[in-house]
Amino acid sequence: MRHGWELDLRTMAYLNPVNGPKQPEIDASLDGAECTFSKSNSESIDYKSDSQQKLTSGEFKFEFWTHACGVITVADKTIITDPWLVGPAFIRGWWLDHQPPTNWLERLMQSDFIYISHNHSDHLNSHTLEILRDAISKTGKGEPLFIVPDFQNQSVEVPLRSIGFKNLLMVQFFEWTNLAQDCRVMVLPDASGRSDSALVVDYKGHLLLNTVDCANPASLNLPSEVDIWLGAFAGGSTGYPICWTEQYGVPAVKKMLLQNKKTGCQRIQEIASACRPKIAVPFAGYFNVSHPFDSEVRNLLQKRTWGDFEDSVKKANPSTAIWLPTSGAEIDLGIKFEQNPHSAKYPKIKSLRNHNFKKYTDIVDSVAKKFPDTDENVGLYFRWAGFKDSMILNLVEFDDQFEIEISNRTIDLQTQTVVQFTPERER
Repeated sequence: MRHGWELDLRTMAYLNPVNGPKQPEIDASLDGAECTFSKSNSESIDYKSDSQQKLTSGEFKFEFWTHACGVITVADKTIITDPWLVGPAFIRGWWLDHQPPTNWLERLMQSDFIYISHNHSDHLNSHTLEILRDAISKTGKGEPLFIVPDFQNQSVEVPLRSIGFKNLLMVQFFEWTNLAQDCRVMVLPDASGRSDSALVVDYKGHLLLNTVDCANPASLNLPSEVDIWLGAFAGGSTGYPICWTEQYGVPAVKKMLLQNKKTGCQRIQEIASACRPKIAVPFAGYFNVSHPFDSEVRNLLQKRTWGDFEDSVKKANPSTAIWLPTSGAEIDLGIKFEQNPHSAKYPKIKSLRNHNFKKYTDIVDSVAKKFPDTDENVGLYFRWAGFKDSMILNLVEFDDQFEIEISNRTIDLQTQTVVQFTPERER
């Protein structure tokens, strides 16, 4: 439940905020004065193939690159997922743990398909995609075909088109899309209400499931006994409560972070129980918070570990094999699976340190200069967001060290404007 959100139960669409995520239908039964609501089971998902065929070496492979980016090879086709390969994500908040292959740009240009799961910048990364766009323009090569979830709010489609990409395959949820002979994909929604998605790849009856950051992929109505499951493991992606130490105090924040960590482990276990993977890969968690100005966040951050992921998966399926990825390592479903490419059980990830902070913070500064810090532009943002409420918001901007106050504004969310005096009304 979010403050002030309004849901029209006749259409299951939100009235506030406008263009909010549409909710799945619910079943209701009336017995006298008692009304019972339950989740509708009308959505039947057909994951079955006609038959599972034997694979030869190289036919169906997964190669890890960085974070949530990997290469899925099916016969002579390649699908690259969520390419974040250079620069930061979330302005300057996250930086890559792994160095991608040196020929990543060439391989990205030559790929047949690029799947973008959602619009967060560690998945739809403008620094990476702008380099790809410029390289395609310079060489005259055709664009790879982007596999884009058809979100109602167009949250992936609009950024891709604004970067300059035109070759977009808009994919409906729960529908199989044929990519090549014996190869098809299905995109699943995150039933938690966020504009996020998961990907199922079926090749000759063998399944790869990439649930990315989904908290509740397809309400856990997932294919069972998948060959490979790529599951997010680390957490640590939200500013709450880690940036709220002044309100709660450090001990309380650490306690909440520990509870979040336990909740995340339970979610890993639930997804593993639903899809029962033969091989599980800890995925989409390879970032570090290394900018000097973010030391407070870095010191408090509690990411889940490879060990947490393995323990959670094994509770659901003791027979599942765990594969710990390094950049460039691959799983080939056509040959006998090797448990891990490591000598140590949980080798320490050596995070990249040469991030060239100034290059990317200069880009952020140049963008900021295009949008002057004015009352009108601040109000424009809140009108764009579309949320209305009787709340009054006090918006205070500080420098990076939280020492110097830069601006102090009062926002009336009812009129979505900056006001000079707090309105006198019930709220």
